[in-house]
Order: sequence, then structure tokens, then C-alpha cells
Amino acid sequence: MKSVIIAIPNDPSLAERLGKKGSVNSITFYNRKADDLILTILTPSDVEEKYYAVPESILMSDIVILSSRNPDSLFGESLIACSLLGKDVIITDESDVSKLLSGFKLKCAVLGPDAILDYLKSYEPRPRPAGAKRVDIDKAFPVKGVGDILLGFTTAGTISKHDKLLHSSGKEVLIRSIQSQDEDVDSAGVGTRVGLAIKGAVYSDFDKGDVISDRQIPKVSEFSAKVEVSPLARINIDGMACSIASGFSFSNATLKADGADVRVSAERKIAVAIGDRFLLVKGDKPRIFGAGTISKV
Repeated sequence: MKSVIIAIPNDPSLAERLGKKGSVNSITFYNRKADDLILTILTPSDVEEKYYAVPESILMSDIVILSSRNPDSLFGESLIACSLLGKDVIITDESDVSKLLSGFKLKCAVLGPDAILDYLKSYEPRPRPAGAKRVDIDKAFPVKGVGDILLGFTTAGTISKHDKLLHSSGKEVLIRSIQSQDEDVDSAGVGTRVGLAIKGAVYSDFDKGDVISDRQIPKVSEFSAKVEVSPLARINIDGMACSIASGFSFSNATLKADGADVRVSAERKIAVAIGDRFLLVKGDKPRIFGAGTISKV
């Protein structure tokens, strides 16, 4: 079974056409199982009030679908994010955006909305992290008669029932059971949206953006990174105040040149590891202006 994570930042109606609505927080999740393909679709629930959901959804995705029906600033900012991260992109053919695309480094397919599902059936995600086990959490809650539940994505390796993984706090978390697409499964590979019944920790121990993995990934407020700034931003980032999105985490931050790297000081501690990608966000447009890869924690 192939799992593909899709971000649709600028057209909730397209997400509704492709999948069935599931859980909602700052991101609305849609799900679909078609033949041997499992789709999980992320679309921001309220861009104006919770813009951070835009970079979060793009970061978590394998491929990004952008509607060309209204090529506004959100469309452009999403293109910047995809270009910086090297994401695969599908753009709907509802209007001609070829001039807008000319300035971006993108692997891009232009399709009619009705052709997207067939394209995804043959789509192969880029290589994903193997070996180590990791789940990025977006929600935790109790269920009467079941216990404490985590919702998230397997983002490295393959997790299995009865695995013992470590929370950022150092607590050992036993996976009692795994659900995917409302079905009990014994294991879940990279790209799978999972619901985990756990033991060893309680739901209140978890914040959105937390991680469980086979090695402890602590929450930190400072790290160094290789950073690329979009030429469209035209800014000097040394000493800049901005925000950072990493996985399902978002925090205000300041940037400081540190030799060839950039030192990031986050206002809120977030769980990150060497090699993690992130996006940089500012208040004025284009709001997404840079991306980085963590080099030292």
C-alpha cells in the first residue's frame, strides 16, 4: 500500500473533492483510500487567523497541489515554499500561470482537477527517511475505554505495535495499538497518518509538534542551520525577528549569522533533529521567505 501526503494550501473545495473530511485543528485533514493508494490531504483551516498552518502543511507533504483559479499572494508564497524545499507540485489548469512559474525551480505538473487522482495513483514520492523510527504528533487526546491517543504521521522508518519509543521529555512511550484509515494495523511506514493508543505517558504530556522516536529528540530553543532566502524577499536576515515552522511546530524566533550558518533562537522550545527542514515566515508579503536545514542542535 502506497501512502502519499498532499498539501492543498489555497483551495479547500479541491481537498473536499479528493478526500473525506477527518480531524480539524489549524489544519483540516482529508483521507482517501483508492485501490492500493492512501491519500492524506492537509489544508489550512483559517489562513487569515492561523497562517502558520500553511508552512506546516507544506513541510509535512510529499506533493503540493495549488489551484490556479485565484493566483494571489498565498499562491505565490506557496510557490516560494515549494521551490525552497524542492517539493513536487501539481497546479490546476484553471488559468495560465506560466509567467509566474518561470522564476521558480520546480518539478511541476499542470493538470485539470479531474485528472489529479489518476496522476497520484502513478506518483512515486521522493525517497523518505528509513532506519530510525519517528512520529510527528499534531494532536493528543483521551478516549473513554481506550486510553490516551496520539494523531500524527510516521516521518521516518516503520513503527510497529508494541514498539517502545521516546518522547522529547525522555518518557518511554509504548505503542499499544495502531490505526490507519480507521483500521487496526500492526505497522505503519513513512508517510502514513496514524492514530496511536499509548501507555507510559498521558495525552497532556504532548503538545502539537512533539515527536516520539527510537532516540530522544529533545526540545530546544537554539540551533544552527544552513539557510536559503528567496531572491523575491530581498532582505538581510542577520539580526532579523521572524517566525519558524518546523514539522507541526511554530514559534517566533530571531536569526543571527554564525559563520556560514545561521543561529536560530526560538521563543518556544521545539523538537528538532539534525537534518530537519524548516520554513521562515515574516509578517509582510511574501510571508514565507526562507528555508533551512538544521546542522547543529
